[in-house]
Order: sequence, then structure tokens, then C-alpha cells
Amino acid sequence: MIFTTNLERFTPKVPQQVEGGCNVPGSVHDPERTHIQQGDYTAEVLQGNNVAEPFWYYVLQRKDSPEILDLAKYNTFDEAIEGAKLAVGRMQQAAAAD
Repeated sequence: MIFTTNLERFTPKVPQQVEGGCNVPGSVHDPERTHIQQGDYTAEVLQGNNVAEPFWYYVLQRKDSPEILDLAKYNTFDEAIEGAKLAVGRMQQAAAAD
């Protein structure tokens, strides 16, 4: 299932962008937005705002598109980063095969 949304509603505190990888400022549990980009695909890793049960998630999109291609929730920041890297890599690899 593909979800679409207007991402202008999301206002990050400090955007981070690194080509082909990720930049994790501070500790591995830093709640700041982390941006992963590979080719035409980007993923944002964000911390959920549930204080009782902290979680992290990524939102995967094609560059310059508001369409959300994938969204996944994880228990830890490290798992969310790894999941986002894998998802971005799979999308880029699939696009290269076309």
C-alpha cells in the first residue's frame, strides 16, 4: 500500500543530509531528523513522540516527490537507520535494473 501526504506539515529542528549514507549527530538516540539519500531516493529517520514507548521510524520517498513509498517503525534508532539504508538501497537497485 502506498500512502501520500503533504510533507510541508513536518518541520524538522535540524535537517541532516549526507549523500549515500547517514549522519547521526550526538548519541545514537538523538531525536533530530536524519536524512539518508542514494540516487533518486531519500529516507528520513525520525523519533516518534510517544514518551511511554519510544520508537523510531523512517519515511522513504523519491527525491522531490511528496509520495511516500515506504514507512516502517522500529524499537531503536540503530534499527531504523539500518532499515532505512536497506530500503533506500533496494529502491535504487530496482530502479537501476529497469
